[in-house]
Amino acid sequence: MPTSIEQQDLIVKVTGVDIRGRTLYELVEPLRFEYTVNGGGIEVTVPKGFVTDFASIPRPLWSVFPPCGKYTKAAIVHDYLYTRQGCSRFLADAVFREIMFQLKVPYWKRILIYYAVRFFGGYCRTTGDNPNKKLLK
Repeated sequence: MPTSIEQQDLIVKVTGVDIRGRTLYELVEPLRFEYTVNGGGIEVTVPKGFVTDFASIPRPLWSVFPPCGKYTKAAIVHDYLYTRQGCSRFLADAVFREIMFQLKVPYWKRILIYYAVRFFGGYCRTTGDNPNKKLLK
């Protein structure tokens, strides 16, 4: 039986900073998420070597929503899905919300983060704000 995302170890290394000064991390081990409902489902494997900034939260909000928190694994999968051409933004955001639920992110925080992504995530996707493309070493 596959290990739940909550039980998986997250192993990353710092790779540098992006053009905005955000720290970038590279996955040392793949991160896997599976979700099954009514006989169907989705499985996502974020490959070793994928680069992320964890949660892309504006710096003024870091005291309440730091880039790294209980939602970090959800943010990594979400970042990865935003880079996949075959994945819709709606699906990526829904997977993000589901993983936060599985990681037991408090309801109020999960809802605020999810709706922030729904309102502002399209900008990152359409402008190519992707750490994998803008790494400064």
